[in-house]
Amino acid sequence: MARENTRLRYLLLFSASLWSGVATISSADEANTPYAFLAPSQLASAKQQLQLHTAKPQTRLAYRQLLAQADRVLKITNPNVTQKRSLPPSGSKHDYLSLSAYWWPDPSKAEGLPWIRRDGQVNPAS
Repeated sequence: MARENTRLRYLLLFSASLWSGVATISSADEANTPYAFLAPSQLASAKQQLQLHTAKPQTRLAYRQLLAQADRVLKITNPNVTQKRSLPPSGSKHDYLSLSAYWWPDPSKAEGLPWIRRDGQVNPAS
């Protein structure tokens, strides 16, 4: 749980710094990218300002909104391995099954085994 809280704190600080104008984009070509490049010194400054209550009003507002969003997300139940729509051949929801996209049951065999590769044809069950 402590590790998750640490991750959440970093996410909060990152997002707050984005909203406060700390994020920088190094060139016009990168303006359409979903990535932001943050200077460690600017992140440290934003963190310190938030801790000392000297951050700009828009930074404090963004930080409060982010905390509220994080609190809502923390209430969401994580999915688990038994929440799957179909069962693997073993019949146990605890078992893992992964189908390769280009492999299909062999139609010439009664049980379709072993599977055969059909290059370029994606098996919808995968």
